[in-house]
Amino acid sequence: MDKTAVQKKRSRENGFFYNFLRRPLAMFGLTILLLEIILIFLLPVMLELDPYYMDTPNVNNAPSSEYILGTDTLGRDCLARLCEGGKTSIIVGTVAVSISIAIGVPLGMIAGYYRGAAEMIIMRLADIFMSLPTMILVLVLVAVFNPSLAVIIVVIGIVGWTGVGKLVYAATLSVRNKEFIDAAKAIGTSDFVILCKEVLPNVMTPIWMTLAFRISAAILTESSLSFLGAGVQPPQPSWGNIIAAAEQFVVLATRPWQWIPAGVCLFITVVAFNLIGEGIRDVMDPRTRKR
Repeated sequence: MDKTAVQKKRSRENGFFYNFLRRPLAMFGLTILLLEIILIFLLPVMLELDPYYMDTPNVNNAPSSEYILGTDTLGRDCLARLCEGGKTSIIVGTVAVSISIAIGVPLGMIAGYYRGAAEMIIMRLADIFMSLPTMILVLVLVAVFNPSLAVIIVVIGIVGWTGVGKLVYAATLSVRNKEFIDAAKAIGTSDFVILCKEVLPNVMTPIWMTLAFRISAAILTESSLSFLGAGVQPPQPSWGNIIAAAEQFVVLATRPWQWIPAGVCLFITVVAFNLIGEGIRDVMDPRTRKR
């Protein structure tokens, strides 16, 4: 085998996707998650499901050929609401984490790069946020601004910036004195360009490693809020407020089709994201990859 072929093989073996595809649990989680997302978005279109239509003559119907997962106490299609609740959870998880990254990354880079007053203010602010119980803080903020999907997304995103900021801050500290940073300063490159082109690509690895875990945590937070009545408000469905129907003993004991599917979907989604997160972390961590 010639030198070029050997180099190509090594490059492929060191590639992210090559190593990720070799992790069966991560691939299993990714497959389950993709299948779930496809079903959530396509089933309502294919079956013409309406999560808000109330078929009053068919209240609390068990699963049948007409209603695959039965109906709830208002005669609404449980399958339609399950799919719509899945959309809500996926949207909350991805958008809230995007907000956390949009806030935490620049603040973490500024604190780590400039140090001094910027570091003290930003890191102490992060410490204050992290010293407060997350769920209580989220509940207070949601209560102040009235619960809605947009408010929940923004609140979860704002509360979650501290973890991202701390990771980026630590990574920035490790690269700020590297030779390539000194070289960029020596040729007169502005701090903004250095942060965007030199620092940012080198501090994103820990964010990618924890991205899937953060999405699953955001989904769980939204579901918990909705279960407690402080999240997504009916009639808009969410896996959390669907599961909340089980608070009534009659529903819990005699109508499992109204709450078990949402609980199973929530469990599967969180596990799938965590398996993907484990795979990404293993691939991007050189010590794990060597093992």
